[in-house]
Amino acid sequence: MTLRSLLALLVLAAASPAWAQTATPVTATSHVIFDPSPDHAIADAFGVAVVASYDLRVVVQGGTTVVLTKNLGKPALAAGKVDVVVPELGKLATNVVHTATVVAVGPGGTSVPTAASNPFGVPGTPPAPRAPAAVQVAP
Repeated sequence: MTLRSLLALLVLAAASPAWAQTATPVTATSHVIFDPSPDHAIADAFGVAVVASYDLRVVVQGGTTVVLTKNLGKPALAAGKVDVVVPELGKLATNVVHTATVVAVGPGGTSVPTAASNPFGVPGTPPAPRAPAAVQVAP
């Protein structure tokens, strides 16, 4: 493969529409799993927990507008991770790719968000195919 054809392939891949991206399918029984805040089990000098809860924030991939915020509470850790079933994920718009972040919430404020999750979405009927580029009838 030449450098020119490799560059053309990269440009075409970058220009592909959002619906063509591979995303993890989610349902009402899908889990959100993340590493807890280092302050998960820490209390201040007066015995007040530094982390009161966690919030899940879902956006359309590449966007900044939050389409779902879910308070996850402060679940017990399982093997050092937070693992929560979030039924609301199954109610997101179909055929839309989303990402999520988590923030720790406490009496002192809200942490910075985690890095964005893997892309995910609720599968639905695929969109109609695009029209062919041209047609010609020959003798």
